[in-house]
Amino acid sequence: MVGIFFSVRKAICSALACPVLSKIDLKQGIEEFSKLVLKNRISISSISINHLKVYETLPLHHKDPFDRIIIAQSIAENIPVITKDKNFKAYTSNIIW
Repeated sequence: MVGIFFSVRKAICSALACPVLSKIDLKQGIEEFSKLVLKNRISISSISINHLKVYETLPLHHKDPFDRIIIAQSIAENIPVITKDKNFKAYTSNIIW
């Protein structure tokens, strides 16, 4: 199974490490979101202490704290991130897209 990281922000959940989904609008409700997660066998990662330890060591190339936690999770879990955000490349080469 492909590792998936979700960052909930502004009522949109963006799939960052999964080719199955690009954006999910939560206006349809958590129940619909839950069905989509189960259907696509998506694993939602909590933020762990280990992720925060990596986050703390990251230089400030990228100012967005939500993106920086996704980067920290990707590095800590050794899972690629699918993004077109060029700022991510300053942190890791484990980028798809």
